[in-house]
Amino acid sequence: MNRRLVAAAIPLLGCLALLTGCGAATGYPSADGTASSQAVERSAAQLNRTCPERSSANTAFTVVNNLNVPFRMNTDVTDEDCAKYWSGISNPTAYNNLYTQPGSANGPLRLEITPQAAYGSSSPWTATFTLSGGEVLLTVPLLMHYPNSGVWTLDAFDGAEWGKSVPLNRIGDGRGTMTISGTTLTFNLAPQ
Repeated sequence: MNRRLVAAAIPLLGCLALLTGCGAATGYPSADGTASSQAVERSAAQLNRTCPERSSANTAFTVVNNLNVPFRMNTDVTDEDCAKYWSGISNPTAYNNLYTQPGSANGPLRLEITPQAAYGSSSPWTATFTLSGGEVLLTVPLLMHYPNSGVWTLDAFDGAEWGKSVPLNRIGDGRGTMTISGTTLTFNLAPQ
């Protein structure tokens, strides 16, 4: 083998090792058991999907954070839900990795929803809200619908029934609740 070829290949192999980071940015847990936050965000961003373009109505929702910690929203829309309920890029996955800081709100977050979704009886999407350290605050099925009143509303499934309030997982020493008014999701700490 030509020594010049071997000598040229060695620096290239070193550069390749540096670029791959020896697995550091793969999203696998590190030695301390945590995943790289950049890798987790890249992985979640890959969940953004474009649904088929179809006739739809515009609606929106808002997320309000009255907690003392920021949280991130990630949503999952199944292939079946994408095919039935959403149009184009204006589906819930467009807001993956959206952080809502304490004392602030994100919204209105635009959605394009088909008439079938407005009158459907199953959940068109599931949202997971996590703290910056990765702890899950809440995973909840959500249903946007357009009842006879002519106003868009949002409901959450608490594990037993569709309604307007879902308890949060523990936040430090306290607990909280997500409540829905119209199409606004509000996260509040429970009174101590």
